[in-house]
Amino acid sequence: MDFLIIFIKCLIIIIVNIGLGWLISYSWHFFLFYPKKIYLLGKYHFYFSPGILYKGKSKFINYLHQKLKEYFEYAEKGVNHANFLTKFEKDAYREIYAFLKEYLEQPWMSDSIKAWVKDTSSKILWIAIRHITRSVFPRILLELKIEHKIDILDMKLDIEIAKKLFEEHIYKYFKWFNLLLFSVVGLVNMVLFLVLK
Repeated sequence: MDFLIIFIKCLIIIIVNIGLGWLISYSWHFFLFYPKKIYLLGKYHFYFSPGILYKGKSKFINYLHQKLKEYFEYAEKGVNHANFLTKFEKDAYREIYAFLKEYLEQPWMSDSIKAWVKDTSSKILWIAIRHITRSVFPRILLELKIEHKIDILDMKLDIEIAKKLFEEHIYKYFKWFNLLLFSVVGLVNMVLFLVLK
């Protein structure tokens, strides 16, 4: 009778460990892909909905739309508005002007010619950078229909395909590795239980 009780306890230890391994594997799969939509508890959003990949995709697409919208808004504003476009223009100007300044330091040029060339080139450079960032590039984005392409990307980024690939190439091996690992842990726990018994 004692042997049967010990055997059942050992069996429970192994089953619990294997079950824990399976649960950890399945948890990764579940939190990545389920649930597919937002669930509400009354008026409150259930935090773990949608799944990580669905939420990530939604955030990524919204981020692209937001940044494109911001860019068009900033392109219409003047250089006095502090934003990422103004900062980019100033940084680009500093980098290129520093290169031009070093290049124009020729010993055969007089100081007045150097000053005139630097002054003229800096004005032309500033106008060119502003024209590219505020006129040329926005026009290119409009002609390429980037906003429409973001919507197409939203449709093409199919989480179901990602789920299928994940299950075929990652989840299957991860699950078996976990089951094997936790089986070994279960056997070690069983031996420790028997030794301590």
